[in-house]
Amino acid sequence: MCCTSIIQNLLYRDRQKIREKSKRVGTKKEFSNTEQRKNKFDKIHQFVLQNELYLEPEMTLFRLSEKLEINEGYLSQIINKQP
Repeated sequence: MCCTSIIQNLLYRDRQKIREKSKRVGTKKEFSNTEQRKNKFDKIHQFVLQNELYLEPEMTLFRLSEKLEINEGYLSQIINKQP
């Protein structure tokens, strides 16, 4: 198997994992208010700091979502919708 095929296979498996998590959790969760968003974000921020994840050069949104055991799209929404 050549290098390109290996990379494509890894990407395919990552996409499958994302799709499976999306089916279980859903990606269109909205927060009812700003306070809820802030609380969720604060918990994620604390987790990152306590585990020193910012020191991991290979850390991605997908890997963080796996560590937190939440959907990647949901995590992205929490981060991007900060006031």
